[in-house]
Amino acid sequence: MTDALDLDRYFPYQLSRLAHTVSRGTAQCVAQQCGLALREARLVVVLGALGESSAAQLVARTAMDKAPVSRALANLVRLGLVQRLPDPLDGRAYLLNLTAEGRALHGELRERLLERERRLLAALSDTEQTQLLRLMQRLTSHIESTEDVGFAWTEE
Repeated sequence: MTDALDLDRYFPYQLSRLAHTVSRGTAQCVAQQCGLALREARLVVVLGALGESSAAQLVARTAMDKAPVSRALANLVRLGLVQRLPDPLDGRAYLLNLTAEGRALHGELRERLLERERRLLAALSDTEQTQLLRLMQRLTSHIESTEDVGFAWTEE
């Protein structure tokens, strides 16, 4: 079929495939390390990096939807890894922090995830790794700044 989309050269397909493969392996790594779901571990890692944050900040930083973030945070609070404190500037909102147990888990996850990153990128030289990261950041900025972020399927 000559009009078929060449998936080997189609960037969104290749990126999605890579992201899925990396996420699946990371989820297994995280489950073995601490028994958390990937989204919960992601929030522990992001809270560890950012410090005190609102749920809205975590949604923005993780690019996850609000509902899964809310459910994951509720579970992390229940597990004693995250504490919710009233936001002194907004009586309706809460600020989130890692507890001492959450910070300890963050340290363990950090080491394991950095080792996984080293193994994943081992096929690339240091220069290629730097270049890849820069290109990914540039594409992310470009896509986020584009008004038409998605592709609308419209009938003509």
